[in-house]
Amino acid sequence: MRRGNGRTQLPADIKVAAVLRLLGGATLAEVTRETGRPRKQLSTWRRRFVAGGEAYLDSGPEDPELEALRQQHDELATRLQETEARNAILTRQLRLQQPSARSDVPHPYCSEPYAHALEEPGATPLHVPEWGTHVLVREGPRGALQATGMRPISPLEPSADVRAGMETLRQAGIASVSLVAEPLFSPHPSVLEAAFTICRPFREHYFVDLEAEIHLHKRHRNRLNQARRVCTVEEVRLDEHIERWHGLYALNVAARQIPQPFTQSHFEHLATLPSLRTIAVLMDGEIVGMTLWIGHGDTLYLHDGAADEQGFANSATYPAVAHVIETERSRRYLLLGGSTGIHDDPLEGLAMFRRGFSNGSVFSHLCSARLS
Repeated sequence: MRRGNGRTQLPADIKVAAVLRLLGGATLAEVTRETGRPRKQLSTWRRRFVAGGEAYLDSGPEDPELEALRQQHDELATRLQETEARNAILTRQLRLQQPSARSDVPHPYCSEPYAHALEEPGATPLHVPEWGTHVLVREGPRGALQATGMRPISPLEPSADVRAGMETLRQAGIASVSLVAEPLFSPHPSVLEAAFTICRPFREHYFVDLEAEIHLHKRHRNRLNQARRVCTVEEVRLDEHIERWHGLYALNVAARQIPQPFTQSHFEHLATLPSLRTIAVLMDGEIVGMTLWIGHGDTLYLHDGAADEQGFANSATYPAVAHVIETERSRRYLLLGGSTGIHDDPLEGLAMFRRGFSNGSVFSHLCSARLS
């Protein structure tokens, strides 16, 4: 049997067999190798299969057995997403660890202008060439010099010679170093563990793999639909709306009681980055919320977001994130971040917001060492 476009219509049992392999835990890559069918086609079959099953379950009165089957299906689909996302991240990490993969373009968080944008009285940037980044040096107790990583998180070249970088710091008179290694652009945790005195999982960061299935949590779908009834989304230039951003950010700092807020000069530097995407959410023509995204390589980072009272009440940040998920074409991953505060809390509001959009997660690592 042929369709009007001339392509052969595959028998349904072949499609079902492939979908059942996916639902049973096999990855898209594995089933692609087994069947020779493209990943996107397999993903489409799975999506249609799931949608058809959901329609069948919705067609009649609920009973406990059907509800249990639905819950099992949802849990299996979630585990499948997470497994595929983890496998993709592991493959990516192995590729980035090769010296040949080192980029001539520094990560925006590693650049000298970014380091100087974080400079403050008593904190001076210092370049660590072996790591491909900067640290901030401060004078600690009894005059000892302490180095800390970049905020909000510290990328290190995945192929970095971590021990050589620590020796550079030691030669510069640094007594101790501490940082939170960015989970998608740093050496493998085993490399960090071998070099730092302390290296432990610090915070779960949620990400969106745009090449994998994306299923928003039900609560997020509802919030998004409600917000889109009253809000519109526009991509804007941060430098043209910097004063409005400063006002929204100040409200955010006060509401969340952020202990170390970024300075206005920090955001003025961000406005000069060519990879910056600024998403504004409007109600009645006025900006009520904004999100800032910074890109590098295959990853787009949610750097920050803020909204006023009207924007917060109408879930303005939901359509901003959904807009990026739907329109990003040049990068594969959106790193949304995790919870706030010192302790990792998956039930904290910001963590739940980010997790609801994600289809995978990975841990950042807290690394520290005494150098003298």
